[in-house]
Amino acid sequence: MRRLALLLLAAWPLAAAAKPAKPTKAFLKDVNTQLHERWVDAERAAWVAANFITVDTQAIQAEAHERLMAATSEAIQAVHDGEAAIPA
Repeated sequence: MRRLALLLLAAWPLAAAAKPAKPTKAFLKDVNTQLHERWVDAERAAWVAANFITVDTQAIQAEAHERLMAATSEAIQAVHDGEAAIPA
């Protein structure tokens, strides 16, 4: 999780200040909450898929990981779009 926060902070110089930026702590708290929820869901789905091997559980696992990847991409894009007030 800290690596993602560092990645988000590192992406800041590429961000354009198009709309008012959210304070860094608030932005990271929101991102952390969203990613934690997705991460837990994905890990639960992975456990079920590993212990009950069926086409359905594999599909559930893939969908959970897709949601996790989408949430991660959205967080990174938010930094690029300048949605966080990250100090230089």
